[in-house]
Amino acid sequence: MKTIKVGETVKVKWNGEWKHGKVLEVLDTNCKIGIGEPYNYKMLEVFQYDLKRFQELPDAQHQADIDRDMPIGLALAQEAITTLLPGEDVSFKDSDNVISGYYGAVTIDPVVNEFPTIGGFIERTAYQVTMWKYYYGTRYQPEEYSDVAVGTYPTIQQAVQVFLKTIFELKSNDYWQSKSDQAMADECL
Repeated sequence: MKTIKVGETVKVKWNGEWKHGKVLEVLDTNCKIGIGEPYNYKMLEVFQYDLKRFQELPDAQHQADIDRDMPIGLALAQEAITTLLPGEDVSFKDSDNVISGYYGAVTIDPVVNEFPTIGGFIERTAYQVTMWKYYYGTRYQPEEYSDVAVGTYPTIQQAVQVFLKTIFELKSNDYWQSKSDQAMADECL
């Protein structure tokens, strides 16, 4: 049986989902758990087998991971982009810790991601590749940029690989769209 302590951060299976909570009291086979936000706080009594430990990522460790990995990711992306897609540029925005390419249409952002383990859940630094799409304004809707998450990856190397694939895909789509538009314009003349 697990040794659960009062005050420990855990995840509890409640209504089919794993929710964050704090151990308030440990009984023989049950635990009293507090879950939710102050405006929506619930106190539950659950069996210990419905609990899993939750290990949070300290902010200092998250920042250390970012400081270590983002320069590596930028160097990998710049090297690969000059080899595979000459003429393209990759930049790093230090204030946001974001690597961006294809005129800001594709980014790599550091995020905190939760990974399941056998005995619980653990937070780790991960890297999310995001594609930004432009939507033209209409009579009913103003123009806007919207983000679409391509994926979240545990290593910067995996994120850079998907980052480059996404840039190539967008560049290819733009090329073929341009060819199609030109063919339609030529047809109208």
